[in-house]
Amino acid sequence: MNNLFPVLALNSNITQLIKKIPSAGILENIKEGLNNEIRFIDQNSPISDVAKIVKFSTDSKSYVSLSAAYCQYLWLMCSIIIRDIDLSVIIEECKRCRVTLEQFADCSKQVLNQPQEQISKQIPLEFKGINLEQYIDYLKRIPELLNTTEFCRQQEYYMKLLSELTNKETFSLDDFSDVNIKTPYGEKINSVYCFGICFILLHEASHFSLGHMDKESCAIQDEKDADFSSFWSIYSDIPESEKFSANCGVLCALFSLLYLNPKIESDNIHPTEDDRIFKVYECIKKDSPKYTVLLVHFFMYWAKNYQIDGFPTNLQNTEDSVDKIKNFLAEYKKIKA
Repeated sequence: MNNLFPVLALNSNITQLIKKIPSAGILENIKEGLNNEIRFIDQNSPISDVAKIVKFSTDSKSYVSLSAAYCQYLWLMCSIIIRDIDLSVIIEECKRCRVTLEQFADCSKQVLNQPQEQISKQIPLEFKGINLEQYIDYLKRIPELLNTTEFCRQQEYYMKLLSELTNKETFSLDDFSDVNIKTPYGEKINSVYCFGICFILLHEASHFSLGHMDKESCAIQDEKDADFSSFWSIYSDIPESEKFSANCGVLCALFSLLYLNPKIESDNIHPTEDDRIFKVYECIKKDSPKYTVLLVHFFMYWAKNYQIDGFPTNLQNTEDSVDKIKNFLAEYKKIKA
């Protein structure tokens, strides 16, 4: 097939990441009958199913089925919200320093034209402990965010594509031809996305390794166990330098499931999406305050985009706001039940 979702170009990146996660037991699973090949569905259509493990009756071999349309959905979702969060942080910093976005962009360009030792001298005192290479890398990526007109145009375009991926009436694969996953900022999104798909794939593989395939029906506890196995395999094996992207990827994957089921309707098989999100969040929140920022913004986007009545307003990036969201969700699910 010549016309494919742009995100499928990252499949080899995902393969390389999975090789870094030996505790997932993929090699052992393959020996026990898990097919090494991922079978893609929805390669030229909207999302029909995210992922599942399928067993061949002929030879008892199992393989993981993954939606190509979902892969593109996750990448777009990561791009929309992480770009929005990063820009909001820049805007807040500009306000604090009383400079415009244009002045910030010009200053960033000037900094990048200087030797590293000179750059280190210009870092504000409160940021002196940061990794200089990461800071320089950050300055190289953010120009894509600072052109307000282009930023808004792309966000609107990506949101339109998200809608198409769940709507058969408006879907056209040609509409995705302008998605560019190879920009400097796109590389950041690619890393988060790849870890998100790793989580989805390892979740399915865990059903095989945990013996869930031998049961007539899957229980909610089985899904919790598969989440637990997938997350901890990634968290335990990924090097510290990649752990932030990995954790963001897991959270993004779980939030994507919430966005695909915005009313949090129970299927009596999986835990509710918010419960799955908070389970992971509670494991990583002490690692970095940035996870709280991510969590609050993802829920705010959910409430805004899906017009969730009564969602708390004026939320800050604090644990107090997280508690307000939890309290709202508890009541929200009671009403929906």
